[in-house]
Amino acid sequence: MSFPRQRANGSLMFKFVSLLLLVFVSIQKDQLQEASAAQETEKTKEAWAGTLDVGVAQLRLEMDIEKADDGSWSGTMVSVDQANAELALEDVVRDASKFSFAIKAARVEFSGEENADGKIVGTFTQFGKEFPLELSPLGDRVALEHIQTWTGIMKAGPQEYDFQFRVFQDSAGVMSAKLDSFSERVFGLACTITHGDGHEVEITVPATAAKIVGEFSEDHNSLTGKWIQNGNELDLNLKRIALGMTREPKPAERPQTPKAPFPYSTREVKIENSAESVTLAGTLTIPEGVSESNKSPVVIFITGSGPQDRDETIHGHKPFAVIADAFARNGIASIRFDDRGVGDSTGDFTTATSVDFAKDVASVVEFSKTQPELDGAKVVLAGHSEGGIIAPMVASQREDIAGLILMAGTGVDGKQILINQSQAVIKVNGGTEAEVELNTRVLNKSIALLGTETVEQADFPDRVKDLLKTELTAEQLAEFEKDATTEILIAQLNTPWFRFFTKHDPAPALEKCKCPVLILIGDKDLQVDPELNLPPMKAALERGGNQNVTIKVMANLNHLFQTSMTGNPNEYAKLSETIAPAAIKQMTDWALAKFVN
Repeated sequence: MSFPRQRANGSLMFKFVSLLLLVFVSIQKDQLQEASAAQETEKTKEAWAGTLDVGVAQLRLEMDIEKADDGSWSGTMVSVDQANAELALEDVVRDASKFSFAIKAARVEFSGEENADGKIVGTFTQFGKEFPLELSPLGDRVALEHIQTWTGIMKAGPQEYDFQFRVFQDSAGVMSAKLDSFSERVFGLACTITHGDGHEVEITVPATAAKIVGEFSEDHNSLTGKWIQNGNELDLNLKRIALGMTREPKPAERPQTPKAPFPYSTREVKIENSAESVTLAGTLTIPEGVSESNKSPVVIFITGSGPQDRDETIHGHKPFAVIADAFARNGIASIRFDDRGVGDSTGDFTTATSVDFAKDVASVVEFSKTQPELDGAKVVLAGHSEGGIIAPMVASQREDIAGLILMAGTGVDGKQILINQSQAVIKVNGGTEAEVELNTRVLNKSIALLGTETVEQADFPDRVKDLLKTELTAEQLAEFEKDATTEILIAQLNTPWFRFFTKHDPAPALEKCKCPVLILIGDKDLQVDPELNLPPMKAALERGGNQNVTIKVMANLNHLFQTSMTGNPNEYAKLSETIAPAAIKQMTDWALAKFVN
């Protein structure tokens, strides 16, 4: 949905490690299944826990694995300090001494051996970066008593962070805390508490490499100190409140998510892209009254960048489910599907480029023509972000696409998109012109190092590091060298997808699109700037002779088409609106006018 492909939170307070969170549909897990206390001759369920030290943060991981009747193992992993993000484990191997698994969409692998102490010692790898990881059996959790709550608002440039610390104590009197950021919808981050002499206290947040150093007041009802993170120090004042005033940390409400019962039917489908040996899992939504004798147009949704499920889920928002619901209520069928290698779809997401995803979309087009309720002459492609690049690629190669809906599609190559996006995001977060200039220069030179090869360059990471040595100050370089996530990001630059994206010019495909086109973009979109992208999109369609083009710039909408104050990606999770009703109406009205009425 966004560029680049990972969705790391870019805020100052929670500069999350991109590790694990560059994926997926994340769901909340209430608790892990605990390993059985009974002794069994052969274990069929196990639970393990360990802490991954990535330099700038320590991430607690918990794993449940289970053996099926056929002897195969499956399981899940929860990243406790990353909002309890849950990931499915693949290729799980568990025998008398070995435990290994993969998470392909995140480019993660783990392999370890069980030692004499009953622990599993191994190596956790992501994007070629290796981290030692020791896992211990996960037993009963220690009972904790909630004894205090502290609350405060911290200012960081133009942003404010509203949070609370919940303080707990175990039966041995050991105190710990959990940090809830209501501004960023991140809850339950583990904290350690160290009391010094007198009124001094230090609180550390391992997941974000943050530290709070301060002093209590005489009555111990307030704390004055500093929030220290990434070389920054910010003033911090906390107040103790009554336990009954503690705010409940809970996922943000998403009121637009469709809820049953529905006035239409849905059907789970499997779509074969036999040429690529990929099976796509999806949902076919059929409006009421549609039948073989009363066929419906069909809209095929195409997700944005990053591993996406069929609903294009992000931060609990499910925009494609919301739009599909609106189409169905207006008599228009739709198909939405999990990206290859994501959800219930097969294939390898990590090696694919936009060209491969276009082939997947083409197979969905072919599938739609085999469904008796759908009108094969009225197939519309609706793509968001990268999907707005892929849709014209498909339409330019076929004569059977009836229309295109391009939501935040691009008109220039990916290099320009990335540079423009990074500049806008740095500025909206209070960055200086010097920071913008440095980031632009380094990004330009890093992309230039990729060259013209289509395969990964083994020496690319070292060449980027050499580049940074010439561009960064000694202090900046020291921060880079201790930040393990930077190496992961370099590895992401070196992927086939990124190489293709930075060079791909969408104009030639747009020139070949002869069908009706609806272009929507928000005027507060900081990821796909309308001023940068709309003129070349319009020019390309005009060069191709397409006079059936509708362009709508939506006031106050961001990249996700949410009503937004600034367009800052940090707002996505905070906003309860999934997609503005005005944007939904533009799409449904256009589709009804072109293909129904």
